[in-house]
Amino acid sequence: MKKEVTVKFLSAINCDDVRKEDNMKEIIIGVYTGNIVVFEKNATITLCVWLYMEVDGNGSIDVEFRGFDPSGRPVFKGKMAVTAQKKNTISSTLPPFHITVDQEGPLKIQYRKAGGRWTNLLTKKVVIQSAAD
Repeated sequence: MKKEVTVKFLSAINCDDVRKEDNMKEIIIGVYTGNIVVFEKNATITLCVWLYMEVDGNGSIDVEFRGFDPSGRPVFKGKMAVTAQKKNTISSTLPPFHITVDQEGPLKIQYRKAGGRWTNLLTKKVVIQSAAD
């Protein structure tokens, strides 16, 4: 009997980059533990989101993602097929995306499963700080 695939996000880490070593260990670079701080208005930065999730079931499910910059403009949209054969924890990385910071406010990352309701996955405050602060 085929069990429907479920996905539960355990962590979503906003960072500068994620790389994979030869031994398949992941390296998360430039983790934003607090606010995302830029030092001038209209600065363009590249961001990444590393995902750690628990999957269960047997088969595959599509999960859609989208992101919005502090102005509410869409900055990316994508889809990922999540596959499971049993209960397990897995990780994945959303492709890098760029934002131009023209105002302070929240960076929002949302997801939905198979055309369902959009749910907030990650919200980070973006702050413009002068170098003198």
